[in-house]
Parts: sequence; structure tokens; C-alpha cells
Amino acid sequence: MSTSIQITAFAGLLAVFISALLTPLVRKAAHAFDLVESPGDRDVHTAAIPRMGGIAIFIAFGTVLATLLASNAMTITEGGKDPFLGYVLGGSVIFVAGLYDDLKGLGAKKKLLAQLIAATLAWYGGAQIQNIVNVPGIGAVTLGPIVAYAATIVWILAFINAVNLIDGLDGLAGGLVFFAALTNLSIALITHNVFAAVTNAALAGSVLGFLFYNFNPARIFMGDTGSLFLGYALSAGALLSSRQKESTLASLLVLIIALGLPLTDTILSMVRRVLQRRSIFAADRGHVHHRLLALGLTHKKAVLVLYACTVFLCALSVAAAIGQDWQVGLALMAAITVLAGIIRFSGYFGRVITSETASSENLNGQARRLSDKVPEFVLESLGATNMSALFVTLENILNDSGILSASLAHENSSISSTLWMWKQANSQGRRTEGRMVTCTYSVQSPNEEGVKSFSISTRVPEGPVPNDLNLIVRLIAKILTNSLNRVDGAGLGGGLLSPEKDFRRS
Repeated sequence: MSTSIQITAFAGLLAVFISALLTPLVRKAAHAFDLVESPGDRDVHTAAIPRMGGIAIFIAFGTVLATLLASNAMTITEGGKDPFLGYVLGGSVIFVAGLYDDLKGLGAKKKLLAQLIAATLAWYGGAQIQNIVNVPGIGAVTLGPIVAYAATIVWILAFINAVNLIDGLDGLAGGLVFFAALTNLSIALITHNVFAAVTNAALAGSVLGFLFYNFNPARIFMGDTGSLFLGYALSAGALLSSRQKESTLASLLVLIIALGLPLTDTILSMVRRVLQRRSIFAADRGHVHHRLLALGLTHKKAVLVLYACTVFLCALSVAAAIGQDWQVGLALMAAITVLAGIIRFSGYFGRVITSETASSENLNGQARRLSDKVPEFVLESLGATNMSALFVTLENILNDSGILSASLAHENSSISSTLWMWKQANSQGRRTEGRMVTCTYSVQSPNEEGVKSFSISTRVPEGPVPNDLNLIVRLIAKILTNSLNRVDGAGLGGGLLSPEKDFRRS
């Protein structure tokens, strides 16, 4: 066994050991300081789980590289250790930003600024897309320093946010990064790139040690501390390795193909939010992993499906790295086909690419979007443990429905009080054709005086109100009634849901 392989194996095993040792310690500390992730409207876990697991990943990765550098067991790149300094400083910035975000919340704009600083530090240190890029079948293409800098920043930011956004199921983000790092490791060994092999072995080992505790059912989450750092470490590390001296488009495609799933999900998420006239930074439950759950897959099966997809993509990326130009093109076509298949299977196009701001002439789109959400609402309402969680769940299904407002009120002979009220945050950006209508359904409780009424308001075209929207809203009201009876003990049980008022002009 060659020395380079021994060093690589040592780096990977040491990283696994340190990460597996530190993760339970971080978990205990997170519990002690109440640094836990409570279930929210976008989460699939039902109990408070410690976060901050990214600390163990960062320390394990940094310790391994520092040990090998101090012992001169590996070389960096041309120019000595200065290029590596930029990579380390950038990684430290993104780690601190993720840590602060997990502790107190950083905000989208400040988080983006931290990412820009980290990416610029990496670029300054040598993690760059070169000015001259060799495009298969075309030859050398000169980008120019400004374009090369911008391309580098976009490259690093794209992977940082892709890993961050895909971190929605136990073990998902960590598993995808693990497979991508293994892919880079394999290519580095094939091309005799010791630096790339060692750094990717350390990264893969750090993630693997953490996955022992993060795979479903998770005992700890990596948080933004981990997801932001992992995206940075992969993207900037790929550019820093000496292989980027070749800087062909094919070499850049390796990581793009390997992490094609989170990258595609990120792009589609941005498109979805633009169509909904929402901020591209707005959080939602429209990601591919959420959609697999909505199809009825269990948490673990959804993760394994996405693992399988990524493993196949990683195999294609290896073919792209070592193949001829035509093989690169074939691998890219196969990757696009796989990604289109998994996105189509998850129902992405049927529920997103349709106009989320459907005009009043196409009112049935509201009913379709609501009906798509009903199974998810039923499942999540069953897990609601209090009224607040129940209302968050309800708001989630209304956000993308086209409904403008909704409310739940309690009325008796002496007083009327609003228990909950919701308004579409981006209603001003929606079309205003048609007439405003309100639909209210009431439940008479046998155990208390008065009724609870559920109302929605929206715009419809002139003419009769479509029956499908009327029925879907009635069904949601019935589910809400049953859930309220279960979670708040308000005595709604047995009450018959009946129309108090049908659609009317407001």
C-alpha cells in the first residue's frame, strides 16, 4: 500500500473517531444549555432535538488537517501554505456564522453577507475558477478576472445554500455530503492528488462519525453550523485542490453532478417562490424531501430514496471525471434524466410549475392546490399537541393555496372572540379580478354555549362558485374541528359540521 493511500486512510479513520467521540458530548452540552430544535411548521420531527452537531464535524475536520500539516504528512498546493490559509479562514467565518445563527438567529441578509466574505477569503487564498477554462469540444475559453471571481463566488454560494436547504430530514444532508466527498476522494486517488484525497477523506470521516447519531431517528441535528460549513468545505476544497489547475468544465461538473439533487432542489425552490411572488429566502415545505413524505413514504424510506439517487449521480460524476468528451456528455445527460425522474416522481411539477398565482378565470386551481395539501394536513394535524401547532399546520396549507384570508372565531350569546386569524402575506401581489367572497362553516358544541366558526375569503369570477372549492374548504373545516376537539378539550366532540353561511359577497 502506497504512502499516500495510508495517509488518506489515516485521515479518514481519525476523523471518524474524533467526530463520533465529540458528537455525544456536543449533544449533552446542547441539552444542558437548552440548545434544542423544537418542532415547527417546516419540521418533520415531533420532539425537541439538540442541534449544534456541526461543531463536532468542524472540530474533527480541522483537527485531522492540522495534525497532518503539522507532521508534514501532506503537502498543500503550489505556493506553500498560503493558499490553504484562505480556505481555513473562509471556513472559520462560515462556521462562526452558522454557529451564531443556531444560537440567536442571523437573518437571511447577514447570513448571505457571511457567505460572501467566506467565499472571497477562499478565492483570495487560491480556491478559484481559473481565468482560462478548458471546455470539452471547444478548447480554452478566457473568462477574465472579474468573471472568474464572480463565477467562483456563485459556485461556493450555490453549494453552501444547496446543502443548507436539503437539510430537512434525519441524515439527509450529511449523507449526501458523505457520498460527494467519497466521490471526490475516489477521483483524487485515481488522479494521484494527495491533497484532495486527504481533505475529502477527512471530510467524509467527520460526517460519517456524526451520521451515527443523526440518521433516523436522529438524536442530534447538525444545524446551520454544520450544513453551511459542509457546503463551503466541499465547494471551496474542490477548487483549492491542484486538480483545479486543469480547470476544465468536466472537472467542475464532477461536484455539480454528485450534488445535483440539492442543487436542483435549490433552483426549483427559487423558481417556486418567484412564481408565488414571495422572497426567495422564504422558508416553506416545498422541497423534494417534503414532497416524498407527502406521497406517503416514511421518513427513513424518503432518505434512502434520495441516497440511492445520489449514489447513482456520484457514479456518473466519476465517469465524467475520467472519461472522454463524449462520455462526459453522456454522463451529464444521464444525470439530467435521473434528476428529472426523481423530481417528477415527487410530484414537483404537478404542484409547483402550475401557476401559484392562478387568475380568477382558473379558480379551480385554488381547489387543486388545497386538495393536494389535505393528506399532509391530516397527518400533521394528528401530530399537533396544542392549538398553536395546529394553527401553524393550517397556515402551511393556506400559504400556497390562493386563499386570501381565514379565521376561526368563537361566538355565544354574549360575546364573539377571534381565536385565530391568518392573512396571505403576499396578497397585494396577486390579481384582483373577480369578486371577493367569504365562506363560513360552524360547529355547535354540545358541551358549551355558542359555536366555533371557520371562515375563508378569496376572489372568484362572476357566476356560480365551483363546487370543488366549496367541498374542499368544508373538508378542511371538518379536519380542523376534529383536531381542535382532540388538542384543546373544548368540547367540540360530536358537533355536526354544517354550513352557517354559504359563499356570499363581502
